[in-house]
Amino acid sequence: MNSQAREEDVTSQGPSAIGYCSQCNNLSTTHISDNITPIVRGFLSEFEASTRSGCEICRLLLTAISPYEGPGRLKAYIRPGAALNILVKCANKNARYDLFTPIGEPISPWPGIGQARVIALENFADDRLVDILQSWLKDCRAHTMCQSTNAQSISPARIINVTNDQVRIEEPGSLQEPYVALSHCWGGSILPRATKATIQLLKSTIDWGSLTKTFQDAITLTRKLGFHYIWIDSLCIIQDDENDWRVESLKMADIYENAELVVSATGAKDGSEGLFRERKPVQILASDDTQDSSTVREYGSNHKVIYTHGPGECNDKDCPIYICRDTARHAQWDSLDMIAQSSGQFNPLLTRAWAFQEKLLATRIVHFADHELVWECKETQRCECMHLDRSDGRPMLERSSDNTKLRFSKATSSPQSSQALELYELWAKVVAGYTERFLTFEKDRLPALHGAIQKMQKLNLGPCVGGLFLSEVPRCLLWRAAEPGTRHEVYRAPTWSWASIMPPRKQPPRITYLWHSYSEGLGTYDYSLEETCIEPIGGLVMADGPIIDEPQFGLHFRGPLISATLIVKITDQPYLDIAGGYGFMLHNMPPRNYSYYILLNDQSISFYPDILLHLGDKDMESSFEISLVAIARRYKQKKADQILVLKRLESEEDYTGIGMLPQTFGDPIFQRIGIVTKLEDDGQDWFDDAKKKAMYIF
Repeated sequence: MNSQAREEDVTSQGPSAIGYCSQCNNLSTTHISDNITPIVRGFLSEFEASTRSGCEICRLLLTAISPYEGPGRLKAYIRPGAALNILVKCANKNARYDLFTPIGEPISPWPGIGQARVIALENFADDRLVDILQSWLKDCRAHTMCQSTNAQSISPARIINVTNDQVRIEEPGSLQEPYVALSHCWGGSILPRATKATIQLLKSTIDWGSLTKTFQDAITLTRKLGFHYIWIDSLCIIQDDENDWRVESLKMADIYENAELVVSATGAKDGSEGLFRERKPVQILASDDTQDSSTVREYGSNHKVIYTHGPGECNDKDCPIYICRDTARHAQWDSLDMIAQSSGQFNPLLTRAWAFQEKLLATRIVHFADHELVWECKETQRCECMHLDRSDGRPMLERSSDNTKLRFSKATSSPQSSQALELYELWAKVVAGYTERFLTFEKDRLPALHGAIQKMQKLNLGPCVGGLFLSEVPRCLLWRAAEPGTRHEVYRAPTWSWASIMPPRKQPPRITYLWHSYSEGLGTYDYSLEETCIEPIGGLVMADGPIIDEPQFGLHFRGPLISATLIVKITDQPYLDIAGGYGFMLHNMPPRNYSYYILLNDQSISFYPDILLHLGDKDMESSFEISLVAIARRYKQKKADQILVLKRLESEEDYTGIGMLPQTFGDPIFQRIGIVTKLEDDGQDWFDDAKKKAMYIF
């Protein structure tokens, strides 16, 4: 079934007849075609009325979601052969369930309810999971895209040999054998690591007792799968050798992509928790459920078992048993917008920026998640319970067509398959997902994305500076941060790059690109720019920086430039949006109100500041001169609505504030300090009489 399928209400399908329920359509699949995802939907009261009229299917659906309270709605996605995916919204719950019959048990007479795997194992150490993993590996090796790696053209300098009972580091030069790579949270635990002082000893042997539980479990799994080598970052990169770290970290894209399998300790917060740990499934049994102890032992308390026959009504083995379980956590594997903030308590590794790249680049990766195994490769997703095996019947936001890893793999494996605009939109999603995640060290902001940048650079998007691809300069400049930060003490990137910002409170910067516009008629986003307002002058400009051999980059272009005044207002009052300004509260600090707004011709307008623009914490109001340059006009907008807020660099202090040496060019030099994303539609265009002027932005 096409993953871009449209949704259709199946209650309108089929004739009314004896034995037919117009509410659930008997979960029929006969009308399904390649562009239809059938949905059963309605108010809970409608399903209750149908149940009173004798419909066993509607009774089963209501039993599955019970207990529920008050009015509400139910929607069920039919995926032929797979579990029925049920969404319910009512007074006491907003939940998502799978309803199915277990594999190996009698199938349901209703075609909309397929079969799935029961995951009632108490922990991840069961060898049955190795069998599942081996079957996924076998299927994946037949995928076209999953065969198109670099054939280990770049090998890690070191690898851990785990053959038989030995565990030791080798320096193979060119590794020919397949290997496993580990992705894990360093956390607060003390990790065994290679240093200049210990590397020679580690080449001889690695003491098993010195390894964390995660390392031990990963090595055990490597052996069970029949591999002899595993790559673990803390042991295969010399941690106190800056040059070795620099060289090997640049290989990480190839190391993770070329690994036969990446094993991810996704549900572990540090090395003490391991892979083979107790599962944390979502409990579904309510206090008033009357499941006997033997049923709970067989299926687990995360599964509700439903019998559609009463005592004595079915004495043979052909009567199906229905299982219902919560599937809400599967959303974190599809829509990257949902992941970082929602999954930290369940799968800590999904909140880490380095792990984001490892997951993105891996040819195939298996996650030991909080309650099941999850598989991702370049062509598909799978999970132990089988919910992710079929994307066609899931809500649009959760379908693998919108999965960033799968889209990234397709684009980078088949360079001719995507248009430039699609690639920019893909990169915007990568940046959004990446900047939702945490880094321990801000200096890693760009290195932790270097591998993904390398892959995208092969797609003719132009040079990449500070995480921005420059073949279409207007588009790449149109980003904003969730809240203003500060400049790095040491130069990291030009101010027109999101990587130049150090986010506040050790939070992720959460970058959003702003060049898409929602089309109500189509119900989609239009990613085109109606008009670009700037004209590049020459190529990228380089200037000398404070550090030798590390030049700083600027853009030289001509665009409509006007002067304005930026007002900074700080009060002790509770939050108040002053004159339409950008007001915000800083968490973990005394309550303050910081309001910035732009004043021009007695009009004020809000904007998104990149950095904090005030000093001190006392009541104050101040102003200073800024410049505005119109960058672009988005789809269906009447005037330029994407405007950079600039501050001219004049004094030595201005330059040192962004980590630069004073420069002398023929045209004025600016730093970026924010972006305006919309002007009020009052008929006045601030740039009507603006002349295009040449400028540099560093």
